[in-house]
Amino acid sequence: MLHAKGRPPLSTDDLRDQRDQLKALVDLCHIYGLAVIGDVVYNHAGGPFDPQSMRFFDRPWNREWWDRDNYFVAGGGWAGGRIFDCAVDEVRAFLIDNATMYLDDFHLDGLRYDEVTVTAQNGGQQFCRDITSTLRYRRPDAVQIAEYWNWDRALPVQANGLGFDAAWGDGLRRAIRSVLASAAQGASASLNLDPVRDAVRLQPNFPARWKTVVHLENHDIVDADRENPGQTEARNVALACEPDRRCWYARSRSRAASTLLLTAPGIPMLFMGQEFLEDKPWHNNPARSDLFIYWDGVKTDANMRDFLRFMQELCWLRRSHPALRAEGCNPFYVHNLNRVIAIQRWVKTLGAMWSWSHRSTKGRNTATSCRFPWVGTGLKYLTPRLMTACRQEVASTRMSPAIPRASFLTGPRSEISRIPRRWIFLRTECSSSRATGVTPSSSRYEYCHRRAPSGPKTKRRTSRIHRYCQRYFSCFRPEAGD
Repeated sequence: MLHAKGRPPLSTDDLRDQRDQLKALVDLCHIYGLAVIGDVVYNHAGGPFDPQSMRFFDRPWNREWWDRDNYFVAGGGWAGGRIFDCAVDEVRAFLIDNATMYLDDFHLDGLRYDEVTVTAQNGGQQFCRDITSTLRYRRPDAVQIAEYWNWDRALPVQANGLGFDAAWGDGLRRAIRSVLASAAQGASASLNLDPVRDAVRLQPNFPARWKTVVHLENHDIVDADRENPGQTEARNVALACEPDRRCWYARSRSRAASTLLLTAPGIPMLFMGQEFLEDKPWHNNPARSDLFIYWDGVKTDANMRDFLRFMQELCWLRRSHPALRAEGCNPFYVHNLNRVIAIQRWVKTLGAMWSWSHRSTKGRNTATSCRFPWVGTGLKYLTPRLMTACRQEVASTRMSPAIPRASFLTGPRSEISRIPRRWIFLRTECSSSRATGVTPSSSRYEYCHRRAPSGPKTKRRTSRIHRYCQRYFSCFRPEAGD
């Protein structure tokens, strides 16, 4: 990998120490344009607490595990370890120096802080402000993310809060996974998309949408290393269709869930294997080879390979379109019976993008229409390639079910400026395919307008616009009266 980038190879001596191995990994990621965020645990120190452990570094007089000493608070601890006493200056300095080391020596691009809830509840709120402000002073570009599950979810990112840049959120995860579980019950199951609509809105007391890390899976909920196996939740694809995790239903519903995640506001996060339909929970014990990630499936399983390509295109879509990374978000339409949700995304002065997701049963093509909000010109839309099994009528015009791809186009600015604001545009494009027999020449271009024009001048202008639309756009009529 170094040779491919014109860099000299590393010797064995360069990688002999584990610290050097981590440094090499981070630098290699940077060479390939990847940022690296480290996961740090500053809420507790793990066991065993033998005489050589940190607990006895200064030989405290009190030898009982649960009592307060020089470094830890009293009580039963957390996750099998003792909770740091962040009210002690030496403890705060030790932890802040440790975080600084990761940024300075290991060149990490940010830190994710494990269970800040525990730290904050044990007298560590001032410590959170101290460590975040110190790192922000040294590395203003380093992102700092908190895992915080207390009732005041926005505290880590609020003004005069704990000082973090972003915090984990579980609203979208719970909403989408609930819909997946309901959809797995079949075509007659009742789906409630209202929680999904509410989850993509600005959450209470959060100053901005991008300050929430949204995800569908994480290392806690799909962790198989639990005393009670019933607490381990299923992976997305298993939740979508348990009997056959590679069937059309499982793949289609997983695409719908992933599309909602990566087109929703916030910072999206994928758990390992989620991008290629990994269906097994994870385990941190190397002896559990039955739960290893199935990397070879990308080479041998056509469904996994196809889903990986879908996820790559979806990630690139988010990266390519500013609207999907902006604050503008309006979940303006939900139809639970037809399993349709429509979300408007936009950037000021740059137009808007529509994100559609339709959880359908196979072969189901129920006509659905919705009112389009006022959007203006120069727009880009998320089109059927990522509508996820939708093949659905966006308005009263029927789209060809054989359209396998979609493109995004706004046309020359000089021509767009001539088109009235009452027009709503979407261009779809077919690609040549042996499977569908569709060729580029069979692309459909249709148009409509919000209000019928009148008068000779308007008719001439409409004819000119008609030509533009035939060349650049396909358009779908909103409901009557919009």
